[in-house]
Amino acid sequence: MPGGRGGLVSRAELLKLIEAEAKNDRLMALCDRLEQQIDAATDKRTELLNALMAQV
Repeated sequence: MPGGRGGLVSRAELLKLIEAEAKNDRLMALCDRLEQQIDAATDKRTELLNALMAQV
């Protein structure tokens, strides 16, 4: 069991868990921003290809 105390977590372990959760939250926010940028780039590429095809 964590900390060897019947399921209780030490302060140090708790701080590590909180730090890991904060890092995870930051990573997820970066992933969300990247996904938005990819979607915007895909939309722009589609728009440019449609404009090109309209002129062919």
